[in-house]
Amino acid sequence: WQELDLPSSYAPGFVNIDGYLYCVEEDGTFLRDADKGVLHFDGNGRFTLGDAELDTQIAEYLKGVVEGNPNATRLDLLRIAFDHCYQDFKYLRKASYPMGKTGWEIEDAKDMLESGRGNCYGFAALFWAYARMLGYEARAVSGTCTDTDQAHGWVIINIDGEDYFFDPQWQYAYIDRGVTNK
Repeated sequence: WQELDLPSSYAPGFVNIDGYLYCVEEDGTFLRDADKGVLHFDGNGRFTLGDAELDTQIAEYLKGVVEGNPNATRLDLLRIAFDHCYQDFKYLRKASYPMGKTGWEIEDAKDMLESGRGNCYGFAALFWAYARMLGYEARAVSGTCTDTDQAHGWVIINIDGEDYFFDPQWQYAYIDRGVTNK
């Protein structure tokens, strides 16, 4: 038995099928066992965060978002995911990571989904996972903020050649405290 790689009916670029991200190449086939930037696509052509359980959880949420918003652009879907992160989760004080630490994203995203609560790293990790599953080369950052060098986590996404800062935990804090002038 040999699997045929026939062209799909999708236009080249990213496509979300049942909540999962695929990359359609110029010839109409799905990118398989390869990377597109920092995004890895497995042997079936499906993007993976590197953790099957988290992939499934993120895809389940995004499937409902995509189906519920059939005319939404990828950027619209990113905004919906961002809003979900700060509106549907609560803050929980936890230990911070040293500046520049990496590798915490998957576990913190899973913890956030399991408990519904997390610190800035949990908020950032969850949004990072949603953004990547939508085809954005999101980077979760552990760094410092404010003039006191307070440890903090956030997400940076390059959109059309420009880096943008996303911080669902700060958005949560502002809304929670009734701050509307930021």
